[in-house]
Amino acid sequence: MKRTGWKGVAVVVILVVVAAWWVARRRGPDERLAGRYRELCAIAGDNVKSPSRGVDRMGAFFAANSGEMLRDYATLVVEVERIADDRRHDDRAREAARTINAPLHQCEDTLARFADAVEADDEASAKVSRSFERLARTMQLLFGDDAGMRTLLRRLAPPRR
Repeated sequence: MKRTGWKGVAVVVILVVVAAWWVARRRGPDERLAGRYRELCAIAGDNVKSPSRGVDRMGAFFAANSGEMLRDYATLVVEVERIADDRRHDDRAREAARTINAPLHQCEDTLARFADAVEADDEASAKVSRSFERLARTMQLLFGDDAGMRTLLRRLAPPRR
């Protein structure tokens, strides 16, 4: 084989190895969500003594990451629902739930201390109340006053003929 032929083969082999390494390292949606929850736990832990700042940091975190987190949840649901075998389907869903919930269980005490600190701090508590009121208003405006599951499913269903 000519010298240039070996170079071409070497480039292809390197590309295949890099692609295989990238695929092997790519985390699933449940692992990415668990990573996000670890980040939230760190924010809570860092801000127990400064709950107003912590509320701001959590708000910034959700503003920056909610889109990807919702996409990961949707990807995970689709991934699980595509598993035809019921036993494998349920096993995968349980595995994903364990993965997602593990960081939250690990920092349960930290989250509770942060929540207590927010409740005890008028400024932080007001920020949280305002955020949830605004989110509720957004959902109401997007989905209507009767934004129950039945209404949502009716809106998603194809029209009857």
